[in-house]
Amino acid sequence: MNAIRLTQSKQLRDRTTKIVIYILLIAAALFTTGPFLWMLSTALKTSGGVFTRPPQLLPIPPTLINFVEVWNVVPMGRWAINSVSISVIGTAGQIIINAMAGYALARFRLPGSRFILFSLLVMYMLPTTTNFLVNFLTIRSLGLTNTLVAVFLPSLASIFGIFLMRQAFLNVPNDLEESARIDGANEWDIFWRVMLPLVIPSLATMGIFSFVGLWNEFFWPLIVLTGDDTLFPLALGIRYLNSAFVANTRWVMAGGVITMIPTLIVFIAAQRYFISGAMAGAVKG
Repeated sequence: MNAIRLTQSKQLRDRTTKIVIYILLIAAALFTTGPFLWMLSTALKTSGGVFTRPPQLLPIPPTLINFVEVWNVVPMGRWAINSVSISVIGTAGQIIINAMAGYALARFRLPGSRFILFSLLVMYMLPTTTNFLVNFLTIRSLGLTNTLVAVFLPSLASIFGIFLMRQAFLNVPNDLEESARIDGANEWDIFWRVMLPLVIPSLATMGIFSFVGLWNEFFWPLIVLTGDDTLFPLALGIRYLNSAFVANTRWVMAGGVITMIPTLIVFIAAQRYFISGAMAGAVKG
């Protein structure tokens, strides 16, 4: 009887623990998604108080008129094309360059490789804003100011991406590399046909971080894009939407929702790679 009671008591504690954990997770989910739900609700409203207490989350009736008006009043289409160009080209460049750099640091015995890693780590600890002056002077000397290339060019070599890919390549067994060499494969074939397919989760993880970072970039485009507002990405264009139509909060929220949609699509499409890629190389260094 005592064993049965102990088992029942343990099951009751486990069930209670799970209930408490689920309640906490639901509360955290509501807390983190609350601003987005309020923004979406405001964008779908036609009338009613925006800042009422308690907030009215259900728009009655819902409408898409705010999205249509924002798209027609400001050049949202042009800004969206700019953001897609910057994010797609910049992400592709980061994947290629960081994968090559990570592969070289992981698989080649380079002289001074430890010093290179230490230098990268030190630079990674510095605030991002400390690089703005050097990057701006470089971009200006190249004559690339007020171009979309200036937005993604300084971020093509990412320290985070290099470390992530280095750790991913370190987890690939050496036997696969040696077998490819015995079969007559050169270094490029080994990298492209053998190594890269084995680190796709890490590539997807880096791609997500890169795409989201470039898509949401605000301060750097504000520095290098000063001549023509048609070159603005969406994240920067929304600032002008806010300043021009500060009284119409529904238009501002509609613009914010439009800006968020592509990042949500990218994350949902690649989420199955995200966890495995983020954990790659967590044990082996």
